[in-house]
Amino acid sequence: MKTYSEKDLMQLKEAYNDIPVPDELEAMMLKTFRESKKANHTAAHIFKTLGAVAAALLIFTVTLNVSPSFAQAAERVPIIGGLARLLTFRAFEDTSDSHSLHIDNAEVSGLNNAQLESALNQKYAVQSKQLYEEFMAKVNAGGANIALFSGYTIKAQTDTTVSIENALFESAGSSNTQLTYDTVDTKNGLYLTLPMLFTDDGYLAIISDEITAQMKQQMADDPNAAYFTGEDGFKSIDANQTFYINEDHKLVIVFDKYTIAPGYIGNPAFVIDTPPLQDVLSGSDYIK
Repeated sequence: MKTYSEKDLMQLKEAYNDIPVPDELEAMMLKTFRESKKANHTAAHIFKTLGAVAAALLIFTVTLNVSPSFAQAAERVPIIGGLARLLTFRAFEDTSDSHSLHIDNAEVSGLNNAQLESALNQKYAVQSKQLYEEFMAKVNAGGANIALFSGYTIKAQTDTTVSIENALFESAGSSNTQLTYDTVDTKNGLYLTLPMLFTDDGYLAIISDEITAQMKQQMADDPNAAYFTGEDGFKSIDANQTFYINEDHKLVIVFDKYTIAPGYIGNPAFVIDTPPLQDVLSGSDYIK
């Protein structure tokens, strides 16, 4: 298995500095998603017919920029069943009295789908490079008292899925935090989208009603809870809504800051009860 020395880390950083934005990246991701969707229905049929024996799953995060020696020790952990790994390291850093920049990059492996791994890793590399270039353009244009922090963590894992979170914090007068997730079927190497989890688009109304009910209950129970109402209020999720699957196999819907609530609420997240979704779930392998 690959290990990283300090020289390796410097070479990785230099390599990422030189990465061009590939024109084919979006096409590659879309192709992978379409193939995954087709394979997902096949896998679901097999699971329903034969049943699934859960493979032991070991997923962990190694922060290379903190301790290369720790990363090397982690590389020697024996493989137990399926192994999905997320390596993170500091790709870009630039600080002064007027600005602060910290961007971590990520490399995922062990997804049983080499094309998907490549697409995700290229996406992470390109995003990191673009964030750096955009931030430094602001600095060079005279931007002051600005900050940007971006990093990756494993938000949740189950015996069938892993959800990788990218947290992006920006400050320039006001602040904003954006959370995005990549959720993967680690057994079959499938990238999961929200529509793939359901048989039809009936889930949009079901989930939206559940979220509306939770909002009302939260505001009734807590005087500090607040959500926009009326014309500016929440109406419905969409097919591209941010989501992840938590360790209880529950669907979690996440909103960007300021979209449905005042800024002090942050990034609202709603755990969706599974029973109302039963009739529209495409299978029971992910959400239970």
